[in-house]
Amino acid sequence: MTGFIKALSDNPQAFTSGFFQVEKVMKNLFVRRLYLWPRFHATVSAFLEKHKPEVIELHLHLTPSMLAIQTAALDLINTCLKELKRANPT
Repeated sequence: MTGFIKALSDNPQAFTSGFFQVEKVMKNLFVRRLYLWPRFHATVSAFLEKHKPEVIELHLHLTPSMLAIQTAALDLINTCLKELKRANPT
């Protein structure tokens, strides 16, 4: 089975480090080959001009329970980060 994934990024530098490293993304998406095309390339620019993206933004109001869960999750993440920084001061 073969296929392809076409994606655009406003922040290509994010693919160079951290969780979104290109190698990790490719492995997680089971992609073997990578083709990088800059937005200013004539083919890419023409395609984007012809096929404008449709952006739909949804805004949901959090219920009190959802807000409590979000707050607890953020507290856990902050606590974990503080412990990691304390354990690895470099």
